[in-house]
Amino acid sequence: MSIAEIQVEDITCFWIDCAAHEYNSYDLVEGTVIGKKENNSLRFELKKGEESFEVVIRETDEGYVFKCEDNDEPEEEYKLKLFKGDGDKEFLFIFSDSGEQIYFHIM
Repeated sequence: MSIAEIQVEDITCFWIDCAAHEYNSYDLVEGTVIGKKENNSLRFELKKGEESFEVVIRETDEGYVFKCEDNDEPEEEYKLKLFKGDGDKEFLFIFSDSGEQIYFHIM
């Protein structure tokens, strides 16, 4: 199954700052999920209070990558690890480095 074809009901993101031992959670902005078959991607907007940003997760030959449109470097892509739940109904994409961990839980 292509990531562009996932039937998304909800997305939650946990963004962890390892040094500060803090995290923020972000929720899906309703109506913002767009799957694009031509570039095998899923675009959506996340929010926490008044803060919001767009994320693109894209499937490549080597796996999955993401970028944040509102990042300091909006075109930079970061590698993700994929963990699947039962069937094709639940996915967990994880980015991890020494400074932060990011979890995109897609249901």
